[in-house]
Amino acid sequence: MTTLDCSKYFENLKKLNFSDSLLEKEKQSFQDCIDNLSKVKYSEFETKFDDLDDYESTNCDFFNYYRWIGGMEPIGGIKIKNIQFYNYQKAIVVLEYFNYYTEDNKYYFYGKNKVTLIKVDNQWKILAIDWK
Repeated sequence: MTTLDCSKYFENLKKLNFSDSLLEKEKQSFQDCIDNLSKVKYSEFETKFDDLDDYESTNCDFFNYYRWIGGMEPIGGIKIKNIQFYNYQKAIVVLEYFNYYTEDNKYYFYGKNKVTLIKVDNQWKILAIDWK
């Protein structure tokens, strides 16, 4: 049968200081896909999953977008718009995404995120990432 191995992905999220609660929430977000894949023989995977609709219908289409920026297009960079601290244990950071076009020497901003951080054992961890 088929499954989804996310171990490298979660290792990277840990290295990037995602909080335990966000890691757990992220693991749960893949569960429908894993459950649906468990019903597919590995030898039949390539013939049953040959179109984006096949991935969407099984909740396995997470590769079709940039998960942490909430869009389908890559970004050129981010700009920190605001940081607000609460009790030295929590911070909210508002980010804007942009692309830079050298031909007209302009930045084009097109998206925002709100990132919530908490301090755990004197280290900042990402608690949540919300799209605006």
